[in-house]
Amino acid sequence: MVTDRLQNIQTFLRSFVIALSNGRMYSLDHPQTERMLAGAIEALRAVFDQKDRMEMLLLDEQVVVDAVRLPQTIYAGRFAREFLERGCSHITIRSSITDSELRSLVAMLLSERDIRTEFASAAFGTIDFGGERESAPSGDAEVLLPVLKDLPQAELDEFRDIYDAIKQGKHFHVSGLYRVVKGLVETFREEGGVLTALAPLRVLDEYTFTHATNVCVLNLAQAMSLGIQGPLLHDIGVAALLHDIGKLFVPEEILNKPGRLTESEWKLMREHPVRGARYLLQNPGVPRLAVVTAFEHHLKYDLSGYPVVASSWKQNVCSHMTTISDYFDAMRTTRSYRPSRQKDLISASLVLLAGTEFHPFLARNMAKLAGTFEKESAGQGCAESDTEDPA
Repeated sequence: MVTDRLQNIQTFLRSFVIALSNGRMYSLDHPQTERMLAGAIEALRAVFDQKDRMEMLLLDEQVVVDAVRLPQTIYAGRFAREFLERGCSHITIRSSITDSELRSLVAMLLSERDIRTEFASAAFGTIDFGGERESAPSGDAEVLLPVLKDLPQAELDEFRDIYDAIKQGKHFHVSGLYRVVKGLVETFREEGGVLTALAPLRVLDEYTFTHATNVCVLNLAQAMSLGIQGPLLHDIGVAALLHDIGKLFVPEEILNKPGRLTESEWKLMREHPVRGARYLLQNPGVPRLAVVTAFEHHLKYDLSGYPVVASSWKQNVCSHMTTISDYFDAMRTTRSYRPSRQKDLISASLVLLAGTEFHPFLARNMAKLAGTFEKESAGQGCAESDTEDPA
């Protein structure tokens, strides 16, 4: 990201947050509030001198703009919290936004009204893009995905031992999973290049175990491409390793059945997110993110998946990442009931299903990481829903 644009974005966040604070302390019409709001507008105009829209992804107290993580400051953190507390994890603002629209946004935040109202030039919601859709960001925002040539065997052995313990109904030590993730992160950082075929990962004999490790790799790739690091990165990795843990409580004859499941078998399969989340809750030390992800990873972006939740349900960003990783790896795998798919078709499907099954921003980012998607139109007619549980 160009330095001037980064500085203007940071100035916008600072001025916006201070204007909001002054509005709460005094009023929206107070001179100090007006002054900071004018500064926010001026900085925003400067941002749009170089690009006509700004896409912001909010992760805990971090702000990602056009797939580039901003430096973590008190203003960025407060800005993220203001929206996350209201169920908004993504904001898109276009250059045509007016001064009155930005002022109205501040007024909504001050009044505690629902901000998920689409203005003419801005959309607010859990990854709700307004206007035309674009392919994944490029240029200065492009972040290449490290390639994982070989998984550390010691960490894989430890993960297998944990899976075996869970199968036997035993509790497990989450510290072992953090060692697995740490090994994967270190391998990512040592290797360079872009995402290649996942075939080298297919060296293990149990699909559920292998799938979990691959989803972890893909989750880490997504998170690292967004600049996420530290404890949050490791929690995202652990959540991916445990996302399908509920399937260990589903009869193997159902998991490995060739052909379609019966209605009763499908009912048992659909219980695995709840069973997995319940199991993880009983294990001390498991990060809350892993529990939430296990429960949410089949909800789909439009909440048409399972389990059934309220229409107002707000999914965690890690769950959105895991849904995408889950789909990508499942479609790359040959199963008894269908052949594997090529990466270019999977990438095209991700984009075509963005906004219904998948988180739009993250779906496009994953397509970019795969390095095979060029135009949205390239995949017309090849999208395949995961309604029948691709994993």
